[in-house]
Amino acid sequence: MNVGGLSAFRRLSTIASGGQALQLYRAIWRASRGMPTIRRKKFVRDKLREEFEAARHETDPSKVAFALEYAALQLDTVRIQAASLSKLVCDPMYHNKREI
Repeated sequence: MNVGGLSAFRRLSTIASGGQALQLYRAIWRASRGMPTIRRKKFVRDKLREEFEAARHETDPSKVAFALEYAALQLDTVRIQAASLSKLVCDPMYHNKREI
């Protein structure tokens, strides 16, 4: 493969990864809505922005692939935590810690 072809392949790969990254960013943002408190939601969104900004200009294909896999894992984590924490916060015993 010639250098020009490789360069074009990298650009195409970066564009495709960018679309996938944007989908993951939006999915994590939406999943943060399920967090039971405003502080928890803000923490997730601040961390999301920080992580995506840190990886924004990455061009190494293996690092980009790792970052996308990591983001997908974090999406699952946010969804699970949102469900778990919401259930916990809704539990009356969570707010009333007195023993009966």
